[in-house]
Amino acid sequence: RIQRFPLPNNQPVVVGIQSVMGILDEHSLRSSRGLVREGAEADMKFCEHVHRNLIEGRRESPIMSLRMNAKAAREGTAMKANEGFQVRHYAGDVTYQTKGWIDKNNDALVPEVESLLDDSNRALVRGMADRNRMQAASTKDSVSHKYLGNLNELLATLKQCSVHYIRCFNPNDNKEAGTFFNHYVLEQVIQCGTVELVKIMHHGFPNRCFLKDLRERFASLLPPDFERYKDGEFMEAVMLAFEIDQCEWTLGNRRLFLKAGQLLVLESLLEQGGGVPQDLLRRIRLHFAKRKLRSIVAKAKVLRMWLRSNRKNRVRTLVTHLSKAIFIYVRSMRWLVKT
Repeated sequence: RIQRFPLPNNQPVVVGIQSVMGILDEHSLRSSRGLVREGAEADMKFCEHVHRNLIEGRRESPIMSLRMNAKAAREGTAMKANEGFQVRHYAGDVTYQTKGWIDKNNDALVPEVESLLDDSNRALVRGMADRNRMQAASTKDSVSHKYLGNLNELLATLKQCSVHYIRCFNPNDNKEAGTFFNHYVLEQVIQCGTVELVKIMHHGFPNRCFLKDLRERFASLLPPDFERYKDGEFMEAVMLAFEIDQCEWTLGNRRLFLKAGQLLVLESLLEQGGGVPQDLLRRIRLHFAKRKLRSIVAKAKVLRMWLRSNRKNRVRTLVTHLSKAIFIYVRSMRWLVKT
């Protein structure tokens, strides 16, 4: 009973950024080994590589070419095509200028500094030196490589935890108390995915409780004769007895799924402690009895169909064997007549 609605897929953006980081590491490594010229030319080569691998010939790619600004072009302040690119993020298109990226991506210390640390008389200082860095440059010393590594570790940690997020919004961009800019806050609400989150909470079932735990907690709400029912049927009887809208909950195999706010409704039932009218309990018992009867009738129909099918298979098998026997008998008689 969950309404389907489209959600943005950020996976192509993540994969695109990882590809850009990989190309950046490749050019940074070549620059550190002196295989390319340093300065603006190295950054341009990197940007051209991004355009060649991730932009050209790809219509749906989140990595895009720069959109030229006519006014900036007339004034001579516009970036050239090989000086940056754009990424279509969830919040919108963001322009990135690649000038200086190769130098900024190098996070390794100067080999001379590493050598000074390694020559120290103190063990603590010598432990700060990395001899591998003194021998050859590595992509592990880049900012992008460390960033992606930390990001993957964070994602792995989040998957192992039950995370609860708190959304914080900046009321204004002037850092003033008591000032609230509606349009400024609305942009933040849209860009951080709060609208989709509210849709999920409204149409989905964010509260998921085990049926066994709920039954132990709400066992006193129904008469003792309801103890013979299973956990799912018992909780269904509770929801029907107190006339909770069926659009606000649904039953699973082991859990009761509730929409936002319905868990408080259940807790309020314990505080009220009101009885259930006998006629309503009678209708609930009749509802379960009819369901059980329908289940028995459906099983009987399936059994009858199976017996019919099995009987037909037996007759078909018997006819097949009889046909083979008649065929062998006829062939044998013809052979005997000829001899």
